[in-house]
Amino acid sequence: MNQLNLFSDDTQLARQSDPLTSRMAAEEIKPKVSQLQQAFLAALAAIGKPATANEVGAKAVAMGLAVNAESVRKRSAEVERAGMVRVAGIQRCSVTNKLAEGWRVCE
Repeated sequence: MNQLNLFSDDTQLARQSDPLTSRMAAEEIKPKVSQLQQAFLAALAAIGKPATANEVGAKAVAMGLAVNAESVRKRSAEVERAGMVRVAGIQRCSVTNKLAEGWRVCE
C-alpha cells in the first residue's frame, strides 16, 4: 500500500551547524519522516482530545504505528507547519508529568 505524502520531501531535519552525528541521523531517518508524520496525526486523532507530543508518541507506539515514541514526538513542529495540527493550550503530560503544549488536529 502506498502512503499519501502530505508533507514536503525537503523538510530540514538537521542544521548545518549540528554535529556530524546529528546530520547523519537526520539522513538516516529522512525516508521514514512522512510515515512518522502520518503516525503523529493518526495517534492524535485516536486520542480524540488535545494531547502532548510525548502522549502522541506513546499512543503511536501502542497502536503499532511506530517503534520509537521519540521519533514520532519530534514530528509535532513539522505537522504544525503543514497546517494539520495546532497548539490547543498548555496541559500536564501524562508521560512526563510536566506542563507541555497540547496538540489538536485541525478541523
